Parts: sequence; C-alpha cells; structure tokens
Amino acid sequence: MQQSNCVISSVDTNDSGANYPTSLIPIDDLLRSEEHCPATATALAARIEQAGTWTTPILVEDTLLFVMDGHHRLAAARQLGLDSLPCVLLAYNDPRLELSAWDPEATVLPDDVVNAALTGNLLPQKTTRHRLSPEPARIVIPLASLRR
Repeated sequence: MQQSNCVISSVDTNDSGANYPTSLIPIDDLLRSEEHCPATATALAARIEQAGTWTTPILVEDTLLFVMDGHHRLAAARQLGLDSLPCVLLAYNDPRLELSAWDPEATVLPDDVVNAALTGNLLPQKTTRHRLSPEPARIVIPLASLRR
C-alpha cells in the first residue's frame, strides 16, 4: 500500500464543514468493505464528470486503507478512470468518528467492517454508517488532477 505524500487542504469552504487533512490515495490501494449499487455509482459518475471536479473526500481507515464511507464514490471514480482520490484517513478510536448501522435494529462493530475488508466477504450496501462530527468541508479538485 503506497500512500501519496501529497496532503491537500480543503478549499472552497462555503459550508460549515471542518478542514480535515486530506491525502491523495491511489485507487488501487483502497479496499472495499461494502457492496454498492452499480446504477447509483454510474449516475454519480455522470454527475461528477459533468461538474469536472471532486468535492467530497472519502473516509478511509488509516492503516489498512479500507473505505469507511464512500463506496459509491469509489466505484464512480473507477468508472471515470481516476487514479487517486482525496481521502480523510481515520482510526476507529478517533473521537470525531461515529460508526452505526443504517438499520436502527442492527448493530455493527469495527471488527465487522475490518473483517469484511480483509476477507473480501463484503457487507451488503448501506450496512454501515460512518459519520464525522463536524463533517468535512467541501473540497474542489479538478478531475484531471486525479488522473495520471
């Protein structure tokens, strides 16, 4: 896993989000932990391509580099032929990070997510909900900057 030394700062912060350090990570280094809906990813890819910019960093676990939040954005990036993505790197012990299940009757633990990422036995889409408080600020990165 080769992490880029490039750390970018959030720009165009016209919203109330917080500036978290954002690293450019090669897409091929990112592991999935959940399934995604291909049709949703395709529609998202079209919107991102039309805008010409990437505006939302993906939340990624900081040692194994698995996606915590952003599976549809990762799939959209692959469809767009991007080589790297802006990511906020986090650990589960970060007090700003909250893990919950989308289903209020379900419980999901960090070990469930780690196991899914490491084994490739992915969780169903929208099983986990990873939230940062405060939310990351909007970023603006031209798509050309994310291609080789």
